[in-house]
Amino acid sequence: MIIRVFRARVHDGMQQDFEKFIREHAIPKLRKQSGILSIQLGTPMENTPNEFLVISTWKDFDALKGFTGEQWQEAVIDPAEKDLLAETFLHHYFVLDKSG
Repeated sequence: MIIRVFRARVHDGMQQDFEKFIREHAIPKLRKQSGILSIQLGTPMENTPNEFLVISTWKDFDALKGFTGEQWQEAVIDPAEKDLLAETFLHHYFVLDKSG
């Protein structure tokens, strides 16, 4: 299993627009992907008012590449969200403990 961690810092004043985009477009698109096991959305807290987090867990590397294509090390950015984003970060991890 693979964990994909996507962090997005949005421009000031764009938090509601980005959260709406994530909830209405990005999460439903992810849920339709073959091999996706889970999705978690983290919304801003006081110390990070412009930062969102999307954690997805994938069955295997092939499932992840089915979503991303060969550019699996790059964020998948929809044109509708591009202007909302100030900065993105992307990391991947192998699942160490599969019991949970």
